[in-house]
Amino acid sequence: MNLQVRANNPGAIAFYQRAGYEVDDVIGLGKRLVVDQEPKTDSR
Repeated sequence: MNLQVRANNPGAIAFYQRAGYEVDDVIGLGKRLVVDQEPKTDSR
């Protein structure tokens, strides 16, 4: 089984390591299928 957590989430990594999961030496690739909206700016 494989699952993915973000490298900057040490709590999740520790949780799954306690459950017996190991860190694999792999790289995850992704591609957004939609364009994210630009953050709204305060127009005061």
